[in-house]
Amino acid sequence: LKLNTLMGEGIRSLVGLLVQLARDLKLEPYVDHYYRDYPTLVRTTGQVCTIDQGQTGFMHHPSFFTSEPPSIYQWVSSCLKGEGMPPYPYLPGICERSRLVVLSIALYILGNENSVSEDSSQYLSRITIAPQKSQAEQEENRFNFKHS
Repeated sequence: LKLNTLMGEGIRSLVGLLVQLARDLKLEPYVDHYYRDYPTLVRTTGQVCTIDQGQTGFMHHPSFFTSEPPSIYQWVSSCLKGEGMPPYPYLPGICERSRLVVLSIALYILGNENSVSEDSSQYLSRITIAPQKSQAEQEENRFNFKHS
């Protein structure tokens, strides 16, 4: 969202939602991250949890979840310093600009021409919500008309 300046109007609502969710889930590094990025939009006092704290114990973090929020700026900075970085997490269709930044750094700065080919897993970690179907299954389902 920060890489898309045209989405400025949506930031207020999204930041409010993300901060509340981080507070409810007791994810202080995330609250701190949002506060540092948007200090005028994050209230620091008088905030209460809206999720019943008894319910949070039943929640499971997905495998792609990290204790620290991902930062494209930190990732780029570490790459430019020559530090090893884990693949940057991205959600297809949502984080496309972050994906392009990562692939651009890999190609133009690190000189890895393979980064823009089929296997970019060294630089990007694709977040999927549901198990991915194979390309063949997707094609078959697209042209398969079932009558109920």
